[in-house]
Amino acid sequence: MQDSTTVYSPLRVNCSEPTCKGELSPIYCFGDIVTTSYLLGLEDSCPGSKMRYSAREVIENFNKFVFPLIGLDIISLFIFTFRLKYPISKADFLKFCQSNFDNVPYLRNVSLPDFKDEPRIFAIIRNKEHLHLAKSVHLLWSKLARQFLEDVHRNTSYYPVVPVQNTFIVPGGRFQIFFYWDSYWILKMFNTARGMIQNFADVINLHGFIPNSGSIQLSRRTQPPLFVQMVKDYFDTTDDVDSLRSWIPAMDKEMQFWISKRRIVIRLPNQRTAAAYIYRTETNCPRPENFLSDYYLGMNSTDPLRTWQGLATACESGWDFSTRWFDHEDSKTTIRTQTIVPVDLNVYMALNFRFLADSHSLLGNKTLSALYHEMYDDLIYTINTLFWNRQRGAWFDFDLLTKKRRADFYPSNVFPLLLNEMERFADDVYSYLEEEGVYDYPGGIPSTLPVKSFEQWDFPNVWAPTQHLFIASLSKTQHAGLQKRALEESYKFIKTVHDGLFNPEQGTPSGIWEKYDARSSRGKPGGGGEYVVQEGFGWTNGVVMALINKVSRAATMDSIGEKGFRAQT
Repeated sequence: MQDSTTVYSPLRVNCSEPTCKGELSPIYCFGDIVTTSYLLGLEDSCPGSKMRYSAREVIENFNKFVFPLIGLDIISLFIFTFRLKYPISKADFLKFCQSNFDNVPYLRNVSLPDFKDEPRIFAIIRNKEHLHLAKSVHLLWSKLARQFLEDVHRNTSYYPVVPVQNTFIVPGGRFQIFFYWDSYWILKMFNTARGMIQNFADVINLHGFIPNSGSIQLSRRTQPPLFVQMVKDYFDTTDDVDSLRSWIPAMDKEMQFWISKRRIVIRLPNQRTAAAYIYRTETNCPRPENFLSDYYLGMNSTDPLRTWQGLATACESGWDFSTRWFDHEDSKTTIRTQTIVPVDLNVYMALNFRFLADSHSLLGNKTLSALYHEMYDDLIYTINTLFWNRQRGAWFDFDLLTKKRRADFYPSNVFPLLLNEMERFADDVYSYLEEEGVYDYPGGIPSTLPVKSFEQWDFPNVWAPTQHLFIASLSKTQHAGLQKRALEESYKFIKTVHDGLFNPEQGTPSGIWEKYDARSSRGKPGGGGEYVVQEGFGWTNGVVMALINKVSRAATMDSIGEKGFRAQT
């Protein structure tokens, strides 16, 4: 029995792989401090953002708190057994928290040295509403710039974060630390971009991969592998060969992580075996950032360990959460992300292999260039054999349990068009998208079509990263119909962001949001998920600036472009 003021007995979770490792794990990621904090409703403040003592001393202090009659010499540091001091009151636990933790900032706001009030892109923007939006978005970058405090670098073992040296951009809202895949759409200014890429290279060199974010609670899962593409975008713009040379060991090291930890071998329909890539975290415990909800969800499922791994793996995918990963669209307890082979992940890996092949060739390493070319060719074959459905005209995720392709629409169903070899599929993809009705929504392309779900990566939510990749996929082809749709969707999303900030629906707050409602013609923020919709917002800022750049640079504007995006209302 528990209530919000007293914990009568410890909550023990039967799992074996916590969400982080190291001496801070039993304090911040798993164990009685975390569970007691949640049970008493103190998870937002305890454990705090900095420990007052070493991890060993904090654990010893907790043991004194719950073992008042037993000598510390017989207490295991990490295995907590029966507690003599239960029940624990909220007041007593607060005293423990206040004496062992501080809640202090670990970041400081900083200015961006390469920030320009009037970047060059403004000169080519002719649409006044686009320009007004671009100027407003541009000003947000400096408000989202952060650096770790010097005390974090001096006392790393006292903070539950992965500190980096250079300035970075946070997404905004509740997300006040660097996040991996968000950064792909945030990198825009060259000096800042170089520093952020160097941060990630340093993290890879230290940890072997890039964690989900700079919080240790998320440190045993990664996110979509876009580091190589960050380097590609930087290099394509700057031709900075010296930086490319300095980063290529980190790119190779991250790819080795994905090859060794996330690659599987599948027997294709033609009986040939092939490598493919999946999201699959090692952790099988409830996530500390949402501990009780995960715990009860797992205990109400048929396989708690699989459910907890599926939840963490969905976070690794970036799509947390979506019926894309469920057995049944109305039941989150059926989540099994780790058994779904995603189209988009394999596209990212193919893009990475191609750029690394070209980069090693440029830098003179013909052996590694040939190896990456071979992996690229093999993965292209897998994508077009495992995922492609000729009858439907698109690529679909593959289910390892049913041995069948999944059938639902996601924007990622067309991401293989980003690859160079896919022009021959353009007609089929065009027909598929028209038949599915994905363009019917004024707010943009939804993450799914209507489903029985309130998850945030399901209908009706529109997310900037998938919107951008969907538009880029269509734009990569030479197909006139897909090109036209790409331009239309660009204008549509620009209008969504513009109206959400300057002309929101009555009763709706104004802002730039992490997600939008596809059904709204006025930029209404999206909903659902584990937290309220966030304002900021890093990747939305980056995507809308890229789309404004795209439509402004169009050599010939069709009737939609000439009229401006107001014609889309």
